[in-house]
Amino acid sequence: MHDQFMEQKSLKKTNLKFNIYTKFIGFLTKKGKKSKAKFLLDTAVLNSSRLTKTPLVNLFFKIFWFLKVYIELKQIRVKRSKFFVPFAISLKRRQYLILKWFLKAVNEEKQKISAIKKMSNEFTALILKQHSKVLNYKKINNKQSLVYRSNLHFRW
Repeated sequence: MHDQFMEQKSLKKTNLKFNIYTKFIGFLTKKGKKSKAKFLLDTAVLNSSRLTKTPLVNLFFKIFWFLKVYIELKQIRVKRSKFFVPFAISLKRRQYLILKWFLKAVNEEKQKISAIKKMSNEFTALILKQHSKVLNYKKINNKQSLVYRSNLHFRW
């Protein structure tokens, strides 16, 4: 019984990793060139795995764990006024926000280096909990959610 539970738990981890991996590739795909996106992601993940000494299997899981976000701000209009209201979000929306923030951080990087280097730098900074733009986006989201928590009654 215990072995079966552990197998299910490891399968969930690999499914989560696979799900995030395929979504990452979907986000990186431009003009239908999936092979380029896969090469870009695989190389960046391998580089960051070597630098952080983290197994490849756990890398995506750790990224998702560090960037877990449960609340998102949405703009709601009530009687000609706009209010920002925090909402609880689903697992799919969490994954989307993590990918969106990650790619936004990579695109905002102004250094003249390759995209692979930018992605691997962001991965390593995130895993090692160093200065990471993605973590800053998460902190900004949490701060704004706390600021606008008084608008919760507008959800209904």
